[in-house]
Amino acid sequence: MNIRNLIPLLLCFSLIIQSGCKLLHIPGRKKHNKVVVQPPPADTTQKPAISMMNEMTPEKIKVINSVMPLYFRSLEFKTFSGKSKCHYEGRGAKQDFTAHIRVKRDSVIWASITALGGMVQVARILVTPDSFKMINYMDKEYTFMSVEQAKAILPAPVDFKTLQNLVMGNVLRQLGIPMNAVDAGQTIMLEMAEDQVIHQATYNKADSTLKTLQMKAVAANGANGILQYSSYQKVSGKNFSMNRTIQVTNAGEQFYMDLNFANVSLDQPVDIPFSVPKGYKKK
Repeated sequence: MNIRNLIPLLLCFSLIIQSGCKLLHIPGRKKHNKVVVQPPPADTTQKPAISMMNEMTPEKIKVINSVMPLYFRSLEFKTFSGKSKCHYEGRGAKQDFTAHIRVKRDSVIWASITALGGMVQVARILVTPDSFKMINYMDKEYTFMSVEQAKAILPAPVDFKTLQNLVMGNVLRQLGIPMNAVDAGQTIMLEMAEDQVIHQATYNKADSTLKTLQMKAVAANGANGILQYSSYQKVSGKNFSMNRTIQVTNAGEQFYMDLNFANVSLDQPVDIPFSVPKGYKKK
């Protein structure tokens, strides 16, 4: 697995910006404090689970067992709707825009991208488990393709499940072998190894919410990424992270995005409007 695959939402926005959508930059935003991804411990090669567990102390195994249910937990929902103010940096672009995002669990992810407080309609995206569609309003073009076709065009393949987990604030890929866990008092960290990638998930012990998710390829000079989750609020009785920051480094390229959610609702009826205006050309 390539870590590029873990940030499909960020790279979908990257495609919009790079494909010719001239977003109108809004000056005067506050300075964004980017995080620095720290490499995982040196001994992070995957080991057989039984061998690995035999090498651990009972205390370490106890910590791992206490945090594993959090790692495999997901926010339960049927539908999602939310508005997010976004700041994006990547491939020479720095842009501010708004994303209206709607999700029907395991079937559809829809996003409408606007700039200048909604006065400029930039793009609309529709992702299903087997297709990717985009309307580029700025250039009067549209793109319809299968997931397989999208792999040849997008900066990274569109992985529906990972994209859905990213929107909902879940661990992106709930897979792997437990390698380590550390109880630091106010937080608890779990380290998992999965397909040559190390995942480190850190949780706030007070309320069991996800604080950071860090990923790094085992290979030297491999890709790495970190997500930070903050400003949790109760939505339909469930903790939801209203603020996210994403930073990815891959093949010498850096991508950064922050998302600040508002007007979030769960399990309410959602519309998924998606129709290509007359006269638009297929790209």
